[in-house]
This record gives sequence, structure tokens and C-alpha cells, in this order.
Amino acid sequence: MDVIIPTYNEGIDILRRTVIACQAMDYPHKKIYLLDDTRRPAVRELAASLGCEYRDRPDNRHAKAGNINHALPTLTGELIAVFDADFVPCRNFLTRTVGFFQDPKTALVQTPQHFFNEDPITVNLGLQGTVNNEQTLFFRFIQPSRDFFDAVVCCGTCFVIRRSALDEIGGIPTESITEDYFTSLRLQTLGYRVKYLNEALAAGLSPENISAYINQRLRWCQGTLQMLFLKGNFLTAPNLNLLQRFSHSLSIVYWLLSIPRVLFLLIPLAYLLFGLAPLKATVNEVIYFYLPYYIGNIMTFSWLTEGLRSAFWSDVYETVICIPMAATVINTLLRPKGKRFKVTPKGIVDPHKIHVNWFLVRPFLIIAILTIVGLLWRLSPLQDTIVNPDSLAINMVWSSYNLILIIMCILASIDVPQRRHTRFPRREDCQLLFADHQYSGYTLDISESGARVHLYPHCNFLPPHLPKGLKGQIHFTRQASELAGLTIDVELEWYRGGRNNPTGEVQVGLQFVNLSIPILRRLIPYLYCQPGQWDEVKAPEIKTAWAFFQSVFRLYPLTETR
Repeated sequence: MDVIIPTYNEGIDILRRTVIACQAMDYPHKKIYLLDDTRRPAVRELAASLGCEYRDRPDNRHAKAGNINHALPTLTGELIAVFDADFVPCRNFLTRTVGFFQDPKTALVQTPQHFFNEDPITVNLGLQGTVNNEQTLFFRFIQPSRDFFDAVVCCGTCFVIRRSALDEIGGIPTESITEDYFTSLRLQTLGYRVKYLNEALAAGLSPENISAYINQRLRWCQGTLQMLFLKGNFLTAPNLNLLQRFSHSLSIVYWLLSIPRVLFLLIPLAYLLFGLAPLKATVNEVIYFYLPYYIGNIMTFSWLTEGLRSAFWSDVYETVICIPMAATVINTLLRPKGKRFKVTPKGIVDPHKIHVNWFLVRPFLIIAILTIVGLLWRLSPLQDTIVNPDSLAINMVWSSYNLILIIMCILASIDVPQRRHTRFPRREDCQLLFADHQYSGYTLDISESGARVHLYPHCNFLPPHLPKGLKGQIHFTRQASELAGLTIDVELEWYRGGRNNPTGEVQVGLQFVNLSIPILRRLIPYLYCQPGQWDEVKAPEIKTAWAFFQSVFRLYPLTETR
């Protein structure tokens, strides 16, 4: 078994976490390869320090696909597991996936992409824990339906592929910037099966700012549409049945829907500004025909997604990207090869600053201003045209809903300060040692970089305050824990409570320092690699609908700091 990790510009901390997690997988015969496409000495040193194989190449032709293809002649395993540089597998990833290859017609097994951090739209709107990642709909419901029609799409990471089948299609295809999609299509045309295991066995970094999020989606859109212009696309490829072609065609339809979504934002302005009614209907007709459909759509969507996805938030996510997406759709259809592959950046450049993405904000601001002007004009006594009451009411409600959506999209386009590392709620008994004093307590949450600890209220022993920067150690004492007996050097970040607190409770924030490789080999699998830990939250429509409107007035990016 070969495990390959293609990397381009990811940070050393991100790569170290992924390699350690891959080495921690429960599988006896595996070899880890770090495929460095930027020939960095620091990455070579990292591979040597962790005991994994290192591969580079003299150029960057064909980006990720070229990187993998260059390394293939040096690999010897019958199966190849592929992880992006920011994805960490659970310990049981290989034991859960390898068994599918007992079927000689199985060429690839894809698993869901789960994300251990919140996506930037959720973070910027301050809704962590309220809604799931936007990709939940695709990986938890659309991909399983594709599996029924034998039309699963490879997603570039968290999959295992049969080496002989990969050789048969000539390696990873390089014609499209979505090489993963084309890989699965090529395998299916040769009669191989691409299977889907709907079990979150790995997790990775969702784009950490709105610019990276948008760039990633635009690349997916362009790459999918590019297939229409390539030889061997799903319309012309041999050996695909009608249902497979239909299933693949839905990917094209999804990206094309960005154009009517832009029109839905603009059409009401025709009435507000020029008196042209885009919809000829009475209020009673809208209530009688459209309202039941809208309510039924919300209920059906919630039922089909088992409460993991909300129709309200789907509107927000798709509206945020609709303008640049529509432009990409049109540009790709006119110039299919007009844009090169661009890696999604990982890592937060400055976690302490607010950043406004004006590329997204400007068009929304223009539409919002025109909508507000139009609403005020239609409500004013200055207009000199006869207004149809039904047209006025319909377009006022439509425009008001659009305005709420636009305001949320503007707020979602403002990146807020956030932590560099995700915190996981973990309760572990521990002892803190500071300046020859020992304090007992338990952790409330732990990350790669630190922990929040609750100290037991022994008022005779706890000082009223401990200074920031105080050096010490944390020692984990719970015997049944994976961290039992582990001691980590720490530095005090903050101290809250003490004798001035009526309850006597004390919490301290700790930053880990001097993290050695042996410590990381225990800490990273504990945080990221436990089987069954990646579960989505339920998103009831009532809860998400309230959060939908609450976010408009909360102005989260402008008021919150971290």
C-alpha cells in the first residue's frame, strides 16, 4: 500500500500533521510519500525527520496531476491512497476501504470530504455549530445517489485507487484542471467501478477565507465545464449507459444555475426603477400557487437531507458565489482553456485583522443601493405613474428578500479574525506545574497549539492571579486516555477567575511550546484520527431560519474579535 500526499505551497505545520496522521493509520504494510511540487528544502527535511519518502520533480507541468504521474514509476504498491496535504485520515481509513478491492472490477473507492474547521461563510456570519459545511449536501447525499447509478465522482483526496487500473488509463488525466473528475470518468468508460463509502474517514481544512473559498469553487466550475470540450467527455465516451450520462450531466446543470440566480437578484429592479413588471400575477395567485410550493420545497429538502442541510442557507451559499460563478460559466463556455490550475491557498495570513473582499462586495453593494433606491421610490408619493397594487406588493416582498440575502452576502465577504488551529472539546484530567506549585483540573478544549483548562476551586492554593507568559508544564493523568502520562511544556496565555470570583472557579489558557515529534505523534492522532469522530450537526429549519434573519442585524464581522 502506497500513501501519497501531493503538496504545492502548504505550510510545514499542515504537512507535518498530515504525514503523522497517515503514519498512524492501522495498516501493517504501507509506505508514505510526500510529493513536493515546489522543491522546498524544508519539506525535504520534514520528510527525513518523520521517516517518510520524499519525491520532487524539475518542473510543475500539469500541476497536481503531473506531480502524481511523475511519482508513479517510483511506487510499488498494488493500491494507492491519495490525500491532499491538508487532510488527515482516521486510524481505520485503510481497513474500511481496502476490502472493496476484493472485487477485481473495483478501480477506486471514494470517501466523503469532511472538514474539521468551519467554512468562511459560517465563520464570518458567526454561526459556528449552527449549520453544516456547504459540501455536506454533495458528499452525504448526492454522491451516494451517484453510487446507485455507478456514476461516482472522484474528488481528488480521501480515496484509494487500484494501481493497475490507473496505469490502464495512462495515469491521472492532465487535460482538465479537475483531473479527479476525469479520472473517475475514464475508469467508468473502461468498465471499472468507482465505489463510494459514505463514511467520514478523514477530515481536512476548509478554505479559511472567502477569497480561497470562491477561487476553489470557480476552479471546480471551470474544470467541470471544460469536460464538454474534451475528447471522451460523458456525452461521447463509450461504454457509459444512459443513467450514467444523465447523472454526470447534472454536474453541468448545477454550475449553469448561477446565471438565473443572478437574474433573480436583478429582475425586481426592472419594476422598482422602470415600472416593468417581471411577473404578472395577483397577490392571491402567488399565495395560492407559489407559497405551498415554497413551503413544500423547504420541507422536502429538510427531509431528503435528514436535517443536515437547510434550504435557507443553501440560498445564502449559492448567492454569495453567483456573480463570479456566472462570469466563470460564460467565460469558460467562450474560452474553455482560458485559465490555468490554481492551488487553493491554505493557512491564515494574518489571524488578527478584518479583511474586506471588495471583489465580492462591490457588485452586491451596487445591487443593494439600487434596490433600496427603488424601494424608496415606489413607496414615495413622488412617482407619477399608476401603480398596480398587486405588482407593487409582489415586487416589494421579492426585493426585500433579495436585500436581506445581499446584506448577508456582504457580511459573509468580510473575513473576521480567527484562530490558527481548530479547538476540539476534550475533557482530560491534568495537573499544571507553575513555579514549584501544582494545580489540578481538567481540560475544556485542546488544539495543536494549546488548551483551555478548568482548575479545581481550592482557594487556599490558587493565587488571585498568574502572570501572562509564565512558563510551566501540563501533565495528563487520566489512565484510560491516549494522552495518559504525556507532559507538555506550556506558557500561560490568560487567567480568569480566582479569589475575586464568587464561585472560586478558575480557567487558564495555555499555549504549547517545544512540541517535539514524539509529542506530536501522540497529540495529532488523539485530536484528528479517532474513528467515528466526524459527525455533522442537525440543522432544523426553524433554528436556521431564525439564524438567517438574526445574522442580518448582528453585524458579526464588524463587532466580534477573537
